Amino acid sequence: MNLSAVPRLFKSRMVPIHVALIQVSPPDDFGWMSLGVSVDITLAAAESADLLIAQVNPRMPRVLGRSFIHMNDADVIVEYEEPLLTIGEAPEVEAAKGIARLIASRLVEDGSTIAIGLGAASEAVLLALSNKNDLGVHTQYLTGDMMHLFSRGAITNRKKGFNDGKMVASSAIGNEEFYEFLNDNPAIEFHPSDYVNDPALIARHNKMVAMNVAMTVDLTGQVAADALPTTSSRGSPACWISSAGPPCPAVVNRS
Repeated sequence: MNLSAVPRLFKSRMVPIHVALIQVSPPDDFGWMSLGVSVDITLAAAESADLLIAQVNPRMPRVLGRSFIHMNDADVIVEYEEPLLTIGEAPEVEAAKGIARLIASRLVEDGSTIAIGLGAASEAVLLALSNKNDLGVHTQYLTGDMMHLFSRGAITNRKKGFNDGKMVASSAIGNEEFYEFLNDNPAIEFHPSDYVNDPALIARHNKMVAMNVAMTVDLTGQVAADALPTTSSRGSPACWISSAGPPCPAVVNRS
């Protein structure tokens, strides 16, 4: 099923959530707490759960957008500070750099809106896009490489055609510097998956290019792009159709 359909399963109680244990930023003066780096299906789970337990972590960035719950809606609030999950830079892989050069030169134009997954190939693609102009972002994950493109001026979000001026995502992963970049940044909005991953909303963007590392492709052309160790930032940029099969390439959808 599509990720955009998961929040509806929670809200309709086709998949009931009895207890949701979430991590949030400290509440602001009005009692609103941000879900920070994980809004995706977390917001729907929090709103639908019979019991909501919120861990208030001072290290969680306050990310803007539709990412807030009110402290009065939490049944239990636990204050506990701990480091957020971080990832380092992926090792350089020649195959990833080759894929990145082809995508940057042939498929991503100035003014394109991009969505990109995680992994060594994805990091190489973002590095290869550093000389592009007026890129926009509408993606499931924001990463530190997008922060660097934004600081270089390659990402401006001026020509997206929808949500102009905003980087839109539903999740993020990176290092502590990246999480500081997310905190209270008016250029960034996080929304749940039924918004970010909605095909109808994605189609409203100009020159939309979606890039993912494929794990498997079936005979009808459907692609599974879930994460495995071989497609993570520490693994290969390629994937395997079978244990004896050839690696499958990065998949690029352009509309």
